[in-house]
Amino acid sequence: MPQPKHEFTTTIDGSLEVEWQQLEQKIAGYSLIFNRSEDEDLAKEAGAMLDDLKAQQDELKDKIKTAARVITVERLAPKKFARLMAAHPPREGDPFDKETGFNTDTFDRALMDAAITKVVDGHGEPVEGFKWADVVDEISFGQFQTIIKLALSLNTSLTAVPFSLAESENRQTSEQN
Repeated sequence: MPQPKHEFTTTIDGSLEVEWQQLEQKIAGYSLIFNRSEDEDLAKEAGAMLDDLKAQQDELKDKIKTAARVITVERLAPKKFARLMAAHPPREGDPFDKETGFNTDTFDRALMDAAITKVVDGHGEPVEGFKWADVVDEISFGQFQTIIKLALSLNTSLTAVPFSLAESENRQTSEQN
C-alpha cells in the first residue's frame, strides 16, 4: 500500500531568486517606458532592451529549473521512525529537545535522508545522490520549519478514515427508507 507523502520544492542556489527579482524589476521599468513613452526612438530602444531582458529571463529560467529540487518525502514504517527517534535522543538539559523528544540538532538530517524517496530538478530529471545536507543550510528558516513539520506530521499524525463511518451508515440507512 502506498504511504502518505508530501512534495516540496526548494533550490540549491538561492542567489538565483535575487537575480530573478532584479531582472523582473528591469523588465517592469522598460515595459513602462515602452508602453507610455511618446518619444518613438525612446520606445524603440526600450522595446529592444525588453527583448534582450526577456532572452536573459529565459536563460535564467533554465538555470533556476536546473537548481530546483522537487523533493518527495514519504511516511516511514512506524518501527523505523521509532528507531530513528531512539538514535537521536534528547540532550540532557536542553528544553527544546525535551519538548520534541529528540535531538533537534541531528534528527532532521537523519529523518529527511530516511524519508526522501525521490528528488528531481525543475526539468523533471532525477537527481542522484541527493542528501538533505545539500540544501538544509541554504534554505530559509521558514521553509526549513515547513518542511520538517510536514515530515514529522507524516510520521506522527494518526491514520484516519477520511469521513465519519457512523454518519455514512446513517445516510445509507435514511436513503434506503
